[in-house]
Amino acid sequence: MNIVNSFINVINLAPSTLTYEENSEKVTLNINSKLSNIIEFSNSSEIEFLEKSDNVNFNVKYRKKNYSRNELSHSFKHLNTNEEVECRVNLNKKSEFLGEIVYFFLDEFCEDLKNVNVSFLKCNGLEKKLVYIPISNSYTSGYLNLIPIEEFTDEQHIDEIPEDNVLAYQNHCQILKYKSNIERYESPLPLEINFKNEIQEEELDNSFKYLLYVLIIKLIAIKSENNYFLINGQSTIKIYDDNFFIPNNSSMLYELYDFIFDKDKYYDKVAITRNVITLYEFDNTNLNTLDQKLNRIYETINAHFSAYVQDSIENFFKSRKDIVKEAYESGIIIQEHTDQIVRQINVIILGFFTAILSIILLYSRGEKWILFMVLLIHILYFFISFLINRKNYKCRDEELEHAFDVYSSEFTTLDENKIDKIKDDHIKKPLKKLKDNYKLYSRIAISLGILILLICIGLFLSMVSWNDIHEFLIDKDHF
Repeated sequence: MNIVNSFINVINLAPSTLTYEENSEKVTLNINSKLSNIIEFSNSSEIEFLEKSDNVNFNVKYRKKNYSRNELSHSFKHLNTNEEVECRVNLNKKSEFLGEIVYFFLDEFCEDLKNVNVSFLKCNGLEKKLVYIPISNSYTSGYLNLIPIEEFTDEQHIDEIPEDNVLAYQNHCQILKYKSNIERYESPLPLEINFKNEIQEEELDNSFKYLLYVLIIKLIAIKSENNYFLINGQSTIKIYDDNFFIPNNSSMLYELYDFIFDKDKYYDKVAITRNVITLYEFDNTNLNTLDQKLNRIYETINAHFSAYVQDSIENFFKSRKDIVKEAYESGIIIQEHTDQIVRQINVIILGFFTAILSIILLYSRGEKWILFMVLLIHILYFFISFLINRKNYKCRDEELEHAFDVYSSEFTTLDENKIDKIKDDHIKKPLKKLKDNYKLYSRIAISLGILILLICIGLFLSMVSWNDIHEFLIDKDHF
């Protein structure tokens, strides 16, 4: 025997005057009857078993004094057994059941659904939430399992959520966190309470349909307060949640929710949905009225989105054409800069050979000082031209790539991968060629500059003969 079965037996044994209160954390049985009946009730094996748990409390109120079960058994001979007393049995479910949710009364569970007191149904995204309630059949949404309470066991049972459902759950959570305007959402997501098989218990089925309806409208609205939802579209309207009602189109509304929670098109889809709702609904209407018009609203949203997609396709091809054109023109500009660097390479090579010819010609004539000055002018030219070209071309590749990125970022209808493909085809290769040619130019310019400088130094040393050095040293000795 476990505590759930024992508590069910206690409910069945209780006198007909039994009343009860229950939520997700505790359940309380209230019995008003003659003391004799209560004494017989308290002596049952089920009450004895329950009292062994620290989470169960048995209390009898007799003439403003409270008696525990043990106190009652020792004192009842001194009490008037025909007198009406109040008996209370409490079970702390929050402490008793650490992983599972247990409800002993179906109407209390349905009442929590209708009042949207359902944060306890929210799963962790990896394991299904197990709920034991008085029903005949089991039902699952892929995230939440409803199980007949008679099947409860003390063994811990973990039911993992299928991988596809985990991914869907994570996507919806990311949209809710990063894209929606809802700051705080503690209820389960609609996909967590959308059951695949039809629920046979009518009250339970209607309660879940109503809960599904409320949660979806809450996610569509830009704001929700107490008993109304604020939707901003063609106009701003309030839709009130006046009373519980049985929706006729909850499955259609779920299809709309599934349509909106699209990672790529969320902003567009939720905007279209809000616009269409405000076209059909007036301010200060209620959820029941919305449900009656949902069929037309759903069809209009589909028609509007189809038109939006057509416009997006046209914008896509126009945007792609513009970006390809920009990429092509950017490639031409990059190629022009590459050609300029090649011309600079030719110029410095020509300058080097000019310097060599000047060396041969002037050296053969013995005009060493003039040769020395010519080489210095060549070195100065190499140095100045290198600095100018370095300033013009060193970061030019990054500037051109950044300019294209800034231009392409304005085209939101194109996927980033498609833009990157266009960039690879038209810009990346010319940019690599520009970088390689600039590196080649730098190496040649520096190498030839150093070579001419070494020639100049060698020439200067040759102009100062060893005899001149010797005469200098002799003159120094005379002093």
